[in-house]
Amino acid sequence: MYDLKTDKWGSATSEGKDLRDVAFSNYFPATFGGNFGIDSSSTPKEYEHIEAISVGVGATYIMPLNQKSVESCPRKYEIFNAIRTWENARAANAFSRTIKKQLADPTKNWHLEQIDNDHWKLYQVVNKEKRAFFNLTRDVAGGY
Repeated sequence: MYDLKTDKWGSATSEGKDLRDVAFSNYFPATFGGNFGIDSSSTPKEYEHIEAISVGVGATYIMPLNQKSVESCPRKYEIFNAIRTWENARAANAFSRTIKKQLADPTKNWHLEQIDNDHWKLYQVVNKEKRAFFNLTRDVAGGY
């Protein structure tokens, strides 16, 4: 499993499995499990990172939520907006295989901005700065 806090595969997570290669050609989506709950120290950067990794390897994840921990997070709305942006692009099949391979690299950080219902800009973040971006578009040909 991927551990968001250490940016490593299989470090301190409970299930001890590596999902990087099981999500393709599989009818059931692989999952990272419930390792990504929101608390007072959670940041949008963390959730953009886990969204990028999960899109890159084709996995889902569980985000355990309870009112007390969510309300303790000063950036909860930014986090939920970031997740929504990534999930909108995922649902539109906007990520090519080439981009997914890059997203799966846990050493890289990303920021995604939604332009409209059919377009996004994906930036690689290096030293807290947005770098060159990729234009992403809804896969209309694929029926999305």
